[in-house]
Amino acid sequence: MGSESLSLDQKLRNIDYGLIERVQVERAMPFKTLEERMMKYKREQDKKYQEDLDKEVKRLRDFEVSKLRMEEAQKYREKLNEFTEQMERMHLDNVRELKTRENEVVSRIKEKERMVEQAAYEHRQKVLKDEEMLRFKESEITKSAEIEVIQARQEKEKAMKLQQEYEGKISEMTNIKLKLEKTMADEIS
Repeated sequence: MGSESLSLDQKLRNIDYGLIERVQVERAMPFKTLEERMMKYKREQDKKYQEDLDKEVKRLRDFEVSKLRMEEAQKYREKLNEFTEQMERMHLDNVRELKTRENEVVSRIKEKERMVEQAAYEHRQKVLKDEEMLRFKESEITKSAEIEVIQARQEKEKAMKLQQEYEGKISEMTNIKLKLEKTMADEIS
């Protein structure tokens, strides 16, 4: 019986301890709930902090990217302006050079035209002088008889030859003038 009573005593004590433990657990429950709420609050705050931190990092990244883009755009605009100014200077230099070359070509053309006109004038004067001499000789030929007829034929032949030469020279000068104009046009372009 003693062993049964111990066992019963032990069982009762075990029951008492179980109840005491349960009471202690129930008493500790509010603290566990508070602790759980604190942990939940901490997790929420940590999550909010992380979200705010991520937003701020994203904002700073976006700001830096935007700043870099603006700096790159500014560099590009400066390079573009520099390139444009350089192209304008080159264009103006080319225009000045072309104008100078054009003036030189025009001067050469005018000089050659003057030379051609001078040669044509001198040739015309020679022909006029020759024609005048022919007229004079023709008047002398009419005064003489057979000799004058022979001389007239010779002078007439000479006049025809001179006329051919004159026309040949005029044609040659026209060709020279056309060639000069073509050469000058080629030099200009």
